[in-house]
Amino acid sequence: MADGGLFHAQAFLVDELLEDEMMAAAAVIADRNEFLRNREALQRRKKPQKQPALTVDYVEVVVPGYSDAVFKSHFRMQRTSFEELCRLLGPHLTAKTVSIRKKILSSLWLLGNTESFRGVANRFGLSKATLHSVLFEVCNAIETVWGRLIVWPTTSQQYRDLADGFRRKTGFPGVVETMAVSLQNRRLSTNVTLQREL
Repeated sequence: MADGGLFHAQAFLVDELLEDEMMAAAAVIADRNEFLRNREALQRRKKPQKQPALTVDYVEVVVPGYSDAVFKSHFRMQRTSFEELCRLLGPHLTAKTVSIRKKILSSLWLLGNTESFRGVANRFGLSKATLHSVLFEVCNAIETVWGRLIVWPTTSQQYRDLADGFRRKTGFPGVVETMAVSLQNRRLSTNVTLQREL
C-alpha cells in the first residue's frame, strides 16, 4: 500500500504541475494578446505618416517642356551648356539605373538651390541614398574633366581680354585683376587671406 500511496502522490503532483504549466502558458498567451491589442489600439490612434510623393518622369517629361529661360533659372545654365556638360561628363558616369541626364540635372539642382536632399530626391524620383551617390559621382566626374571646363588665363593679354569682356557684360570693371580668398583655421584660431595677382 505504501507503494500505491506513493504512486497516487506522484500522480497528484504531476497533475498539479501540468495544471500550473497550463496556467502559466495561458497567462503568457493572455499577456501576449493584451500586448497585441494595446499595440493595435496605439497604431490606430497614431496619424498615418504621409510618404512624400515622388515626381514621376520629371527629367523625361517636365524638363523638356521648360522654356530656355525657365531651364536656366532652374539649373543655372543654358540648355546648350548643359548638353555640352553631358557630352563631357558622360564617359565618366555610369547609366545603370539612373540616366546620365538625370544624374547631372539632379546634381545641378542640388548644388544650385537651397532645397533639401529629400526634396530634390523626390523631385527627380530618386531615394536620398541614390541622390547622395549620384552627387558624388557627378562631382568626381567634374573633378576629372575640370581642366577642360575651367581655364585660367595665362598671359597678360588674356587677363585684359577677360576683364574687358566681363566689364562689357556686367558693367563691373577690372574684376579679373585680383582674387582674395579668406581662409579660417579653427584649430589654430587664425585668419589667412591669400591674394593672387591675376
